[in-house]
Amino acid sequence: MADNIKLVQSQEFRLAIGANTGATSIRVSNLKDVDGNALAMTDFGTKGFGTLEPNTSREEAIVFTGITDNSDTTYTLTGVSNVITKAPYTESSGTTKTHTGGAVFIISDNPGLLTTFANKDNDETINQTWTYSVPNYPKIDTPGTPPTDDAQFIPKKYADDNKIDKDGTLAMAADLNMGTNKIVSVVDPTSNQDAATKKYADDLAIAGAPNASETVKGIVEKATDAEVIAGTETGSTGALLFLTPTQLQALGSNNVQTFTSSGTWSKPTAPAGSNVLIEIWGAGGSGASGSGVGNEIIVAQGGAGGGYASFNVSIDSLSASETVTIGSGGAAVTTSTSSGNNMIVGNAGGSSTFGSYFTANGGGTAVVSLGTSLAANSTGGTGNTIINETGANGGGSAGAVGVAGSNSTFAGAGGAGQLVDHDGSPAPTSVAGGTASLSGGNGGASDGDTTDATGTAGSVPGGGGGSAVANKSSGTANAVSGAGGSGKVVVTVFR
Repeated sequence: MADNIKLVQSQEFRLAIGANTGATSIRVSNLKDVDGNALAMTDFGTKGFGTLEPNTSREEAIVFTGITDNSDTTYTLTGVSNVITKAPYTESSGTTKTHTGGAVFIISDNPGLLTTFANKDNDETINQTWTYSVPNYPKIDTPGTPPTDDAQFIPKKYADDNKIDKDGTLAMAADLNMGTNKIVSVVDPTSNQDAATKKYADDLAIAGAPNASETVKGIVEKATDAEVIAGTETGSTGALLFLTPTQLQALGSNNVQTFTSSGTWSKPTAPAGSNVLIEIWGAGGSGASGSGVGNEIIVAQGGAGGGYASFNVSIDSLSASETVTIGSGGAAVTTSTSSGNNMIVGNAGGSSTFGSYFTANGGGTAVVSLGTSLAANSTGGTGNTIINETGANGGGSAGAVGVAGSNSTFAGAGGAGQLVDHDGSPAPTSVAGGTASLSGGNGGASDGDTTDATGTAGSVPGGGGGSAVANKSSGTANAVSGAGGSGKVVVTVFR
């Protein structure tokens, strides 16, 4: 904290050279204090005050802001301004009069200095910090009216009257508006007029209400799935249990999980001993493909349908989760030739399984050969144990025409077979695949042509793919058989 104004006592000085009107620097001789010490600006603070030619008609009050030692017993006062000697004591740059060399100059308490002092009877503005030593703080003897300006001092009495003591010795004189804020870390009430905490109110509401019954409204408890399955009437609190609409819907309906790709079956909540129906379809095989150019007769089987298996078991015998594998349908096969023949058997369908217990096998391989007939149709897939249906056979040939795939009830139906002579006699036609009357997939149609041929894929689940035969007298023959339909697993839990 700086002292900007300092007082100095000295003898009178003389101007070393004259100063004209408007001079902002004055050169004086031998600028020393009464003890003979040279004076510097630090002895005066930020401003020094003096009088030129006192007690004469050329008397003039000035201020200066700097002192330069000229090293020849003279000193130059810089930043010189004149001071009006009455209010408002305005300072103006430069002197207002001319002063000759040898004129008297004294350090004085001219009005410019005196106006820097605070006057208890005046309105004053304090420009620097005033520090009070304990206990000499600013004091208002009569507090008067409460402060109305943000910059006003607050009397101790006003602060005491309006503070909230943390020791609770002062009472509120009006309502306390928390402005949507909370009062936190409150203890439970002990007296009638104490504020209640949320927990206290919640506990009281629960403790003070009776358990519900057929005739009394009151406290109930939401049941867990395990409590519903066990038929428990009251919960851990002793209150009657209730079910939400969501729980009623979930527990009151059958749980059905359908898989058309491999995954994991998760056991749902269900009463002990609940019946589980597991239905499995193996995948259908693809039809065979044959192409020929020249004096050939080609006959190809349709793909066989995938097998179906159905099981009824207790939910208690199943693990919390079971692996489900869905068999892939036999991939379509393609043949092409520009001379002779090219024949490829169809691909068998994959088996579908539930856990390590139950399996439905895929449809067997469809064959292709030269000639007017095949010894047997392609073999359908089978299911294992309990209730099962073998997949329908794929069609073969009968004399000089293709044969429709066999029909099925639950299992996959067979794909159609095909026969084509290179001379187109009789004319080759598309033959329909078999159909599944209830839940299996339909077989694909076969295609026979003296140009190019494409069989139809079997549908899901487990339909066998149609065969394809292209037979020409010349050129290039191309044939693409139909793929088998993939398998499927459906698990129904009856609750």
